[in-house]
Amino acid sequence: MASIDRVEVVRYGQTTDLLTLPYQLTKLQGYGAARVTRRSERAPNQHGDTDTGFVLEPRVLSGVIVLAGSAFEADEDAAYSLFTPGSDLMQLRFTKPSGVVRQLDCRVVEGPEGDTDSWYANGQKFGFALKASDPTFYDPDQKSQAFTLGVATNIGVIPSSVPTIVGTATLNASYSIEYDGDWAAYPVITVKGPMTGLKIRHDTTGDVIQFRSTVTIPAGSTYTIDCRPGYKVVRDQSGALKTAELTDESDLATFHLAPPSEVDGGVNTFTVTGSDASSSSNVLLVWHNRYLKL
Repeated sequence: MASIDRVEVVRYGQTTDLLTLPYQLTKLQGYGAARVTRRSERAPNQHGDTDTGFVLEPRVLSGVIVLAGSAFEADEDAAYSLFTPGSDLMQLRFTKPSGVVRQLDCRVVEGPEGDTDSWYANGQKFGFALKASDPTFYDPDQKSQAFTLGVATNIGVIPSSVPTIVGTATLNASYSIEYDGDWAAYPVITVKGPMTGLKIRHDTTGDVIQFRSTVTIPAGSTYTIDCRPGYKVVRDQSGALKTAELTDESDLATFHLAPPSEVDGGVNTFTVTGSDASSSSNVLLVWHNRYLKL
């Protein structure tokens, strides 16, 4: 681990550095290239097969820690608690000498293992294993892009001692995002009403997320469009499902920010349109840059 300054576990609201006493991480496997499974199909009597693509398999990281210190019993209890299997997500965070940070979301699949052969005078060696269902690393520094009101229409002012703005506006905005990751990122999009017939088009890839023209997101309401794998859902601020309000042409399953290997220079251009908006209307795209390697 000479090229890594810190290897940290973030769990239970605490951050623990496995390279700082009383923890001494002596071995870690599985942080290299993710395992790939290629998909194929074969026609009747076909020699060989036809490659149809690939998927990345979940990443399993196994490690060995040596506990050493005068307060060994307390340290051992803390270590066992840190790696107790559970349903909660924990983060395994790597910090390079340059300050670059990469992170994985993991769950414990194998808690601390130890035996008498691993005992020391004031310490013990034990192993653990973590599973990252998404094998790609990400920058924990969240990125975002807001789409604000564009061309205003039907806007008027009622003369009075306190002028009152009436009418609606049209949201029509285009932004280009230079995506710095080297693997696709699936964003979470937050929409604040009022808004009717919202359409979010990824001009670079052709993917679109579009609500039916009759669908209005009321003022004071917030819709969250979650494009992340394992979610692919639209909910309002109360948690009610709104996915059915999308058109059949919507690409919720594939909508993503594309890396330079997919689009020239990693430049992703989006156009957002909608009607019956107001100064309170807003569309916010949020994501983490993702990377295939540490």
